[in-house]
Amino acid sequence: MFRYVPNESNYLHSLTVFHTARIKGSRLMH
Repeated sequence: MFRYVPNESNYLHSLTVFHTARIKGSRLMH
């Protein structure tokens, strides 16, 4: 049974992925 436990590393990783996707999206728009 999989139990998701949010921790700091996962939170920082998700922020990094979101930030990277946001930069790529802005590049495509411009």
